[in-house]
Amino acid sequence: MLRSLPRALRAALLLVAVASPAAAETPPVLDWAQLWNGPDNHDDEAVAVAVDPGGDVLVAGTTYQLGVGGNREDFALLRYAPDGTLLWFRRFGGLGADVPSTVIIPEPGKTLVAGRTRDGAQDNATVLLYDVGGTLLWERHFPLTGNQPLDLPPRLARADDGSLYLCATSNADYLVIKMDAAGNALWTRSYAGPEGGADVVEALAVDASGAVVVTGLLNSDSFPFSYGTVKYDADGVLQWEQFESGEFGSLFEFVGVGIAPGGDVLLAGNPESACGLFETRVWRLNGLTGELQWLQSFPSNPCDTVEPTAMAVDAQGNLLVTGYGRLGSAGFHIHTLKYDGAGQLLWHQEYDGPGSSSDLPSSLVVDVAGDVYVAGLTINPPQDRDHVAVKYAPDGAEAWRLHWPGPFDTNDGATAIALGPDGAFVMAGHAYDPAHQEELTTLHYTQQDVTAAPPAADGDAPRVWAVGNPFHGETRIGYALPAAGTVRLSVHDVTGRRLAVLRDGPAAAGAHTLVWRGEDDAGRPLPAGVYLLRLEAAGVTRGARVQRLR
Repeated sequence: MLRSLPRALRAALLLVAVASPAAAETPPVLDWAQLWNGPDNHDDEAVAVAVDPGGDVLVAGTTYQLGVGGNREDFALLRYAPDGTLLWFRRFGGLGADVPSTVIIPEPGKTLVAGRTRDGAQDNATVLLYDVGGTLLWERHFPLTGNQPLDLPPRLARADDGSLYLCATSNADYLVIKMDAAGNALWTRSYAGPEGGADVVEALAVDASGAVVVTGLLNSDSFPFSYGTVKYDADGVLQWEQFESGEFGSLFEFVGVGIAPGGDVLLAGNPESACGLFETRVWRLNGLTGELQWLQSFPSNPCDTVEPTAMAVDAQGNLLVTGYGRLGSAGFHIHTLKYDGAGQLLWHQEYDGPGSSSDLPSSLVVDVAGDVYVAGLTINPPQDRDHVAVKYAPDGAEAWRLHWPGPFDTNDGATAIALGPDGAFVMAGHAYDPAHQEELTTLHYTQQDVTAAPPAADGDAPRVWAVGNPFHGETRIGYALPAAGTVRLSVHDVTGRRLAVLRDGPAAAGAHTLVWRGEDDAGRPLPAGVYLLRLEAAGVTRGARVQRLR
């Protein structure tokens, strides 16, 4: 059952949500909040969220089925219209715990969902493709053997050519599968760490050549409780393997991986420090050889602790990491870090939320302009948890923060976030309703459009803006350079996929204007929606948003 909040309650929550001390931007407006109670009136929770180029919101999560014992979650996929109307709900599951991990929009109107399903005694890595109307176009199931980590289901990534990569744990080894866009398996690889220890896959990333990097946790005599990272080329040939461990052999809870421009590999994890606490460790590997380029740890005091929970790599190759922990005698709060490509810490921000106890992040995304978005929950003891989110500018300045307490003053929180057209910011998670257990939450906000006028002048930095925004037909794009040099100005969709290059070559110092007719590089008109401008010049990247109307 879907429930929109009553108008009076929604208005009250809106006032709380936009309150943000010392924000540098006007906080986003809460457009709608939907709470979804599944067909069995029990626990429902979001796991992943994505926004279609047309503005539809796709939420993947779990819905609990009663009457058949424990561990009985099914996949739940919900599609909302831009105005919050539930267009459809689809349920998929076998006779066991079925948990999604990933939702991807491969093209407008199509939705990929991946995770683990269980049919009787058989676990499977599962990939599903739905069309815009919710019809299941195809399903693929790959059998898994051995014990399955319940909180680390198989994960899916998509290459630029449409190929799909699936990673999972099977027979205590890494399992990597490449599929074509139709879901047909092209190759399968199994990786056993040194000395045949227990290996658990956690994350993967695909580079511009179609090579896949997979990382996770392994345990052997030579590498006790270590991170193991491997790279396969597009044909499935193993390129290299690399291992990283903590000060002591210790269990880890998180490892993430991303690809920098040029193909180097960036990772973040939380090994045990010299004081026996968990730290944030980040490192960079040569994409060709796997050789360690640098390694950094945070905090500098090994007796403080910050445990990472999410990471991303921006368009310039900077590494963004968020986690929770305490420095000194301070409480447990959200810490977000930005490292440059050389491993230097550019900034660190601590978010102390409105709750009187801890703050815990779950998700981090970065847009093409380099803005950083973090979401999670804030806690008021004993059982009052709320959705929270914070946005940071590329220089680390806080832009805004959101607080959504939910309608029940109970156990709520955000578990996934996504960006969409028209400045959309979407949070998905759960809220505890005493009458219905956990309900799946989806919150849709609109950020203020700040690209309609040229940005403030800065003689030392390139600038880009749109004149005539939103636009029909064509618009003028302005950019300014502090000195003569090479410039690339490109247009991307909200997922970061490049659609058109407007300028690529030398340019004089000063302001310039060109016309964009809303077409891609092949001259095809693009659909209505929000597009991202990306200016690369003088060794930096700047961005802006532009909206094309129907």
